Amino acid sequence: MALLEVNFYSKVLEKQTTMKLILPEYPVGGKPLSKTPVLTLLHGLSDNYTGWTRRTNIERYAEKYGIAVVMPDTGRGFYANMARGYRYWDHVSEEVPAIVRRLFGLSDKRVLNHVAGLSMGGFGAMKHAVLQPQRFATAASFSGALDLTAIDPEESGHFALGEGELLFGTRQALVDSENDLLAQLRRDAAEGVVLPRLFVWCGTEDELYPLNLSFRAECEKLGVPLAYHEGPGNHRWEHWDEWILKYLQWLMDEKLL
Repeated sequence: MALLEVNFYSKVLEKQTTMKLILPEYPVGGKPLSKTPVLTLLHGLSDNYTGWTRRTNIERYAEKYGIAVVMPDTGRGFYANMARGYRYWDHVSEEVPAIVRRLFGLSDKRVLNHVAGLSMGGFGAMKHAVLQPQRFATAASFSGALDLTAIDPEESGHFALGEGELLFGTRQALVDSENDLLAQLRRDAAEGVVLPRLFVWCGTEDELYPLNLSFRAECEKLGVPLAYHEGPGNHRWEHWDEWILKYLQWLMDEKLL
């Protein structure tokens, strides 16, 4: 596998930024990159574009399953167009895919594209699923912050010092917005939108576990198919390394790779 670090100018962010890519040097079956499955892999709040390659075996897993992996950097932006800050959602959902298609010839076909992430990145993956369902075959969240409206800013260190207001504006502005995943699930169901196949894991000792239960309950209520998994575990890399591999094996078992 080839591991690339790509530094480029983002017109959306109006600054230099970076992403990592894992690309097959010798694609399975001799397939060109245009026919290689693509996993967009999103980092968490306290990480950056290097997190997955530094803390997991994703490069080895990518080789095993014959996939390309795209890992953009989005700071602490929660995959949102910030109320006061950068347009990270436009960057990761539109600009990055266009760049990797242009530079590396990766496919934009729904059947070949998947998105996954941990913690903040799990939220980002599910946001892609509910807002851009036509782009992805599957979406996966590991320990994801899947119901932001349930986070109490008074108790969450991540939203201390007004960070939540920089991201989303007032708390009321978050409710029923595109960053309210449960509300967007309801809108998609009302409109008959066909969502990607959804995959979720969260540890039962994780502080974000209740947010995952809320997401599961909403999917059950709406009849949205969800491959849901839980078990002993907290907010740690050993679990995410284990479950990214299980997700890729699930893709293989379901003939989605």
